[in-house]
Amino acid sequence: MNHNTQAVSTADCRDYPCEQSQALVLLNGDKVPLADLPFALSAYALVVCVDGAWNQLVADGDDEKVHQIIGDGDSILDPAPSKWQIAHDQSTTDFEKTLLYLDKLGFNQADIYWGSGGEMDHFLGNLAVAARYHDRIRCVFYDQHQAYFFTQTAVRLHGQIHQTITLYPFPAATVSSDGLRYELHQTDLAIKTQQSLRNEIIETKAHLTVSGDLWVFITR
Repeated sequence: MNHNTQAVSTADCRDYPCEQSQALVLLNGDKVPLADLPFALSAYALVVCVDGAWNQLVADGDDEKVHQIIGDGDSILDPAPSKWQIAHDQSTTDFEKTLLYLDKLGFNQADIYWGSGGEMDHFLGNLAVAARYHDRIRCVFYDQHQAYFFTQTAVRLHGQIHQTITLYPFPAATVSSDGLRYELHQTDLAIKTQQSLRNEIIETKAHLTVSGDLWVFITR
């Protein structure tokens, strides 16, 4: 292991694997089977469905596990369910409305399912919204292949040996690593110039030090 990298600060450090959040948000991306995702709907204190994601839950018989539906109604089934909170404001996305709702209830972290795939402008928008509200609600996304989260601070990686990791600046970050196959040493990453794509975790305890804005993608 290379020990020349900066020591990990414990202040606001992200740990992965992440503990399950109390709140779950279901977005309207690719509807991978819920059984392929890490935590059951029934394990959450609050499950919020965003607009058209409701349609899949109804089809699968999981609609009773949802506590609240938020959206402008442009893709939800008719008739609208009674637990639907109508949000017509077109200056914000349904995902942003949902994070504001969670923030109002006092949640500071949320797991996100069905956030990728589908129309890619929605996916990019989801990344932007999660990064924008990072200081208020820390989102951890899960799909069939990866978990990913936004960070501006250190990350500790536990027991993820041989998993693929991608470090994607959003838009820029300076990163050092300890425990990756291709180590970074105060490496300047930027969305237009350089990313760290498809690296590999090679130590059971690895870490990153981060200055700037970074998305971390790890295979599940």
